[in-house]
Amino acid sequence: MEQKIKQDSICIGQNIRRIRKEKKIKQTELVLLMQLENVNITREALVKIERGIQQYRLPSLEL
Repeated sequence: MEQKIKQDSICIGQNIRRIRKEKKIKQTELVLLMQLENVNITREALVKIERGIQQYRLPSLEL
């Protein structure tokens, strides 16, 4: 069963952004890498996740 993840006290989106920036990966590059791993995501969705305004399902982030 898929599980929704809320970002209340856990800063998942902020962590994704921080790690992405530390590795000097652009959002479009990260989206491409995720799509190559069969993760259905758009750049717009990644932006919303990083900002904490979009919920997502756990299986969609498993790589």
